[in-house]
Amino acid sequence: MTEAQESIVRLDETDHEFSEAVAKADGEKINICFQCGTCTATCPIRRFDKTYNPRLILRETLLGLREIVLSSNVIWLCASCYSCTERCPRGVRPAEVIRAVRNLAVREGHVHPFYRMQGSAIATLGR
Repeated sequence: MTEAQESIVRLDETDHEFSEAVAKADGEKINICFQCGTCTATCPIRRFDKTYNPRLILRETLLGLREIVLSSNVIWLCASCYSCTERCPRGVRPAEVIRAVRNLAVREGHVHPFYRMQGSAIATLGR
């Protein structure tokens, strides 16, 4: 499969209710995002890790790519610094959208291995 074929989104493979689920889980302004890229341009994590792209996370969420978004390791890279939220021209609050995506991921059993290990350590050893 070529790279172009891998990036094709098939409508029958999307979850049309995913962005609404994220909106209800505290990402209520996701539907007004117009993909300007300000969130990605201002993100300090992006400076160190080029795989992290908040705009792409929001776009894939809007497209209904539930499995791709929730199983991705990049959703766990957000440092919740709110630089993106402060600069978003539409007031989308991307950091809160990503937090909502993370919460949905946890509910569906998609937890980054680091957080599983950390939770296990706290449960067995305490603080």
